[in-house]
Amino acid sequence: MSRLRSVTTTLVQTLSRLGGSTPTPHSNLSRMRGCRTFMEDQSFTGNPLVRGLRRGATLETALRSPGARFLPVSERRVGVDPDGGLAWLTPGSLAGAGLRLDPGAEHLAAQGEIKLPLYTLGLDREAWHFAVDVSSLGPEAPALPRLAEVRSLMPLLPTDQLAIAGQAVALAQWHAAHAFCPRCGAPTRSAEGGARRQCQGDAAHRLYPRTDPVVIMLVESADGSAALVGRPLNYRAGNMLTCLSGFVDQGESIEEAVLREVAEEAGLKLARVEILGSQPWPIGVLLGKGAAYLLVM
Repeated sequence: MSRLRSVTTTLVQTLSRLGGSTPTPHSNLSRMRGCRTFMEDQSFTGNPLVRGLRRGATLETALRSPGARFLPVSERRVGVDPDGGLAWLTPGSLAGAGLRLDPGAEHLAAQGEIKLPLYTLGLDREAWHFAVDVSSLGPEAPALPRLAEVRSLMPLLPTDQLAIAGQAVALAQWHAAHAFCPRCGAPTRSAEGGARRQCQGDAAHRLYPRTDPVVIMLVESADGSAALVGRPLNYRAGNMLTCLSGFVDQGESIEEAVLREVAEEAGLKLARVEILGSQPWPIGVLLGKGAAYLLVM
């Protein structure tokens, strides 16, 4: 169904009107094409961790390793230290935060027999990194680090640390949203250090984290002097305009999704589609691991 009524599209005569600067038309896009730093500078990319359990390690041995690190996570928030960096708990500091390791289990134990889900993020040199979902702790929570929204940390954290925070939030949100089997409704449990979930009603059914692909596109005029942007009709405050975007449908390529979304939202038929790059996006409207593909037409 067409969403022409949901979006107001505006043809911007020069890109300078979007940012207030006065570059020559098309200059910003020309610099991005073929530029390695474009993808290197994308938020949530550049994760230094070797993901999952590797080198024959078991979850128990990884948890017991001297260099193990634990990052508190709650919904879209992560632990931050007083200096604004990620706040990693060590095996030695768990007790001070009211937490303890439960040998062989996929969780940390807290006061009152509360079980906090534990997910393996990966290995950096000899240090195993884990996310600990503390969202079930109430007002009597232990002395945990301050939690901050990942979105607010985007301009503050180094690229590699922001990528780890994004991974932790996305993984924790996926697990929280899949506590029950979509086939039979039976409870599921975390398995293999958070790499998947296991249906407890059907031993053969395993659930793995999924990525929801999204396209976001900057539509250019033929001569590159103008760009098409939009604003939802229910957004009246300010002058915020955005590129058009939308989810990729089943059985649809990225290019086909771009053509369809632009036709639905703006009533335009594009001459060509050029893929510029991709970016993970664990915040905003996407739940779990989301990927926003950046495109230029």
